[in-house]
Amino acid sequence: MKYCQLEENNYDSLLFDNDNKLIQSRITDFLIHIQAAGLSSATVRQHVTALRFFYEMNDITTLNWRKIGKTLSEYKKVANDRPYTRQEITKMLERTDQRGRIIILLMCSSGMRQGAIHLLKIGHLEKMQQEVYKITVYKNHKEEYITFCSPECVKAIDDYLAYRERYGEKLKSFSPLIREQFDKTDAEAAANPKSVGVKTIESILYRAINDSGIREKKNLVRGEPKQLHEVMQSHGLRKFFNTSVIEAGMSALYAEMLMGHKDGLALRDYVKPTASRMLDEYMKVVDSITIDEKNRLRREVEILKIDKSKMEQVLERINLLENKILNQQ
Repeated sequence: MKYCQLEENNYDSLLFDNDNKLIQSRITDFLIHIQAAGLSSATVRQHVTALRFFYEMNDITTLNWRKIGKTLSEYKKVANDRPYTRQEITKMLERTDQRGRIIILLMCSSGMRQGAIHLLKIGHLEKMQQEVYKITVYKNHKEEYITFCSPECVKAIDDYLAYRERYGEKLKSFSPLIREQFDKTDAEAAANPKSVGVKTIESILYRAINDSGIREKKNLVRGEPKQLHEVMQSHGLRKFFNTSVIEAGMSALYAEMLMGHKDGLALRDYVKPTASRMLDEYMKVVDSITIDEKNRLRREVEILKIDKSKMEQVLERINLLENKILNQQ
């Protein structure tokens, strides 16, 4: 940042002895420079957010950020990304391990962000009657909200937890849902799980995508612009959830709330559906976010069995009423 004359690790040089006019001038020069260098609109705005936060934390609150914002070019999308297809997600699931299956199925059946998964504890999941998990995302944080995952995802989670128990781990409510890999021959390591980090989640997902052949790794060449993929690495799974449930008939409000979008959460000040109501809405579209065709067919069979059972109960009641009427004659 030569425009700010920033010495290495010397953040005081950003303050310019509290000379607001000089600070504002240097920020404007810097923003013009990075835009001319070809940074995307989104990246430039991230720089603005970081700079504004820095100065506000240093009690410099009189900068005219509205005027600074006038130097920003019009926002432009650098790519029109699409969601993953069901076939692409199937390929990813075929080329990953147990942990990878849970990550992928969580994101495409619950709409969770990749960055929220490493925070999940076993106690944040509650098994519901419909064989889905109610998930409390960002538990005890201001962004806390609830969502659900499909029976398909439930099975992947239950199989993984059973695997951990077989090797001696005592599952507790505060145990991480997804743990670091462990030496199965080391009883102490198996019994003491360590939470995965954000980078581990990202790496597992990255390998699943590339190993499945969904997209080719594009090596960066010095001096050439970064080549973007038509599907964003993790967001493509959330986008699959959003697109699928809305096309299946879910209200956009419920979709927003289940994904933890701020707009959807703000609407809860006026619309406050119960968890039971949200689950009912989720179950209406759960087949649209179930990846394996066998699992969807299995659910259809179960639904037909339930419908048949209900019909048999109705017929039985009709027969009882008919017999009662005949006996009264």
